[in-house]
Amino acid sequence: MTSEEAAQLRQEWTEAGNKPCRHLVLFAEYRLESTMLTGNYVCASCGSIKKMMPRLLIRWSLLLASWLQEIGRARPDREHS
Repeated sequence: MTSEEAAQLRQEWTEAGNKPCRHLVLFAEYRLESTMLTGNYVCASCGSIKKMMPRLLIRWSLLLASWLQEIGRARPDREHS
């Protein structure tokens, strides 16, 4: 997500009442003009910027992978290999 898109999301979120957000989906932020990553992560819902330490990011990724695996197990319409 670009820095500009994040700013737009934050503005829209604030105008819609600035309700609490759980920040469930985060995207790496980059600068449009250079396509360089900023090192920040942006909430896809509210545009909030999160600076994540590598260890925290790894832990979050592992939790997400575990959660996705559990969802896959819970869906009876999917075959497991």
